Amino acid sequence: MITLLPLLITVVFSNNKLYIREIGINAIMFYAPSILTVYFGSRGGIYGGLALNFVNFLSTFVTIQKVDSFGRIKLFKVGGTQMCFSLVAGKHHPIFPA
Repeated sequence: MITLLPLLITVVFSNNKLYIREIGINAIMFYAPSILTVYFGSRGGIYGGLALNFVNFLSTFVTIQKVDSFGRIKLFKVGGTQMCFSLVAGKHHPIFPA
């Protein structure tokens, strides 16, 4: 008999778009050259954007190695749980009124 539990777990935990939107790294990567241009001039914005992308590129390999050593599913569940708690705590904190 085929069980649907593995399929359900895969569908629920593989929705990375939700996590990417909550983290906001796409906005940082997109607007980094514009923000750095304000503070460091046009050349500083370009070189800062290149440096940010280079560090992101190198950290990808470190992350792949660490994720493989710790276990993907375990890290995904722990990280998702921590993000949910921090979002709830941030939403109900008096500094951030609703």
